[in-house]
Amino acid sequence: MGEIYDERKESGNNELPILTVSIHTGVSDGELDEDSLGKRVKRSEDKSLYKIAKRGDLVFNMMRAWQGAIGSVRTTGMVSPAYIVAKPKYKIDSMFFDYMVKTKTMINRIHRLSYGVTDFRLRLYWDAFVSINCSIPKISEQYKISSFLSLLDNRITKQRELIEKLKTYKRGVLSKIFSEKLVNSPKNKIGNVTTTFSGGTPKVGIKEYYDGIIPFIRSGDIHKNFAEVYISELGLNNSSAKMVNKGDLLYALYGATSGEVDISKIDGAINQAILCIRSDCINIRYLAYWLEYSKEDIISKMLQGGQGNLSAELVKSLSFPIPNDNVQKKVVQLLSILSTYINKSTEQLDVLSSLKSALLQQMFI
Repeated sequence: MGEIYDERKESGNNELPILTVSIHTGVSDGELDEDSLGKRVKRSEDKSLYKIAKRGDLVFNMMRAWQGAIGSVRTTGMVSPAYIVAKPKYKIDSMFFDYMVKTKTMINRIHRLSYGVTDFRLRLYWDAFVSINCSIPKISEQYKISSFLSLLDNRITKQRELIEKLKTYKRGVLSKIFSEKLVNSPKNKIGNVTTTFSGGTPKVGIKEYYDGIIPFIRSGDIHKNFAEVYISELGLNNSSAKMVNKGDLLYALYGATSGEVDISKIDGAINQAILCIRSDCINIRYLAYWLEYSKEDIISKMLQGGQGNLSAELVKSLSFPIPNDNVQKKVVQLLSILSTYINKSTEQLDVLSSLKSALLQQMFI
């Protein structure tokens, strides 16, 4: 890097915006407000303490470069004194370098060269930065690579935007159905029309079940392909784990996934973090959509009750509208179309993201 960059040490001025460097998004295009920053950031009134960073420069946060807080400048501005600014010695494609410095290979090199007794205290100093080795093609190839990756990034961004719009639309449809169309339907408590249970801690040991492999579903696996989640040495002998069947409603009770709901795609085992809900008298998918619609209200009731997790008793006490079977079926059909479209769009996003990761790995060695 020392053959490509010199350190820029020009003092800032009042005419320039203050830029930030994020682990996730790189260098900002302009000055961020407090809401965008997510926290109050103390900034000095003396702008001469800041460093100028010009378009095309490379900037990194000394304290977090090893985590990926590094990137190229797209808009000239100022950065914190805790940042280091590197200016190109000759013409390069700054976006090529923006992609390169964020690859796993480069971040690993930065990590190894950062100095400190613990990760929390690691610092990437200029002397270490200039010693980083990298292979770069001629500038025409740099442009081709960065242009292609930029197109891929734009496609990924549009895919994310599509998914968010679909989710917003689905939330609107859920609200229309349950708060307006079915508001006057007969109601009953979940506990009165379903059978519910959760499991416990599985014991290690081999038990013959299907081909000797027992799928174990964790709360974090909800909305994933359960068929890919296996523990080959999970046995139910002398275990409090409980078996669920394909088609059962799974409801996450604990932690960050509280309130997440899905229909099990396999037969498997669950622990106490998941509530299994079965019923012969209602459409279980209809109930799943109502629980999805009611998630915020349910979490609010949990917090009002001073609980840190959802409980089976709270879930069973919830009253929900129960129209006739034909209406339940129509609601499920409509919402299933939206859910399938969202899932397929999400799968496409995963494919695009995986493609980008693979290309970055192959292009930057």
